[in-house]
Amino acid sequence: MTLTAIALWALVLALGVLTSSAIFEARVIIPLWANDPPASLTAFHAQPRKPESGRRLWIILTPITTLVSLFNLVLAFRSQNPMRAWWIASSGTVVLVMVITYAYFVPELLRFERTAAQPPAGIAPRVRRWAALNLVRGVFVAASWIAALKVFSSIL
Repeated sequence: MTLTAIALWALVLALGVLTSSAIFEARVIIPLWANDPPASLTAFHAQPRKPESGRRLWIILTPITTLVSLFNLVLAFRSQNPMRAWWIASSGTVVLVMVITYAYFVPELLRFERTAAQPPAGIAPRVRRWAALNLVRGVFVAASWIAALKVFSSIL
């Protein structure tokens, strides 16, 4: 197996796990705290036992996916593969999504944990905006996964 095949396999795997986790998060976890902010947010964070996907899954999955995507982006730029544009689009989009994740999504989630210290009127629009942008982020990740699958299938 070549380095290209291993890198693409890792990208497809990472994006598949990321996409499926994002779908689960959007359908199951986010509604628990985002349905009626700030009350739902306060109630969610007041629970002694609550889903901690950020600290248990995303803290591991996001950096791994970022590194795999960066490595694939470098390989894609050096490649002469006929599917090179798809490969660059896939890995480049994921790198961009991860930069936005670190710059906006994670810090905003951390601010949401401190809802008691924030004005109630300002939190609801921020939560709605975060949830809507999270769906857009998920679409880009899923599209990147499909593009990576296309490239991976071309080398088999």
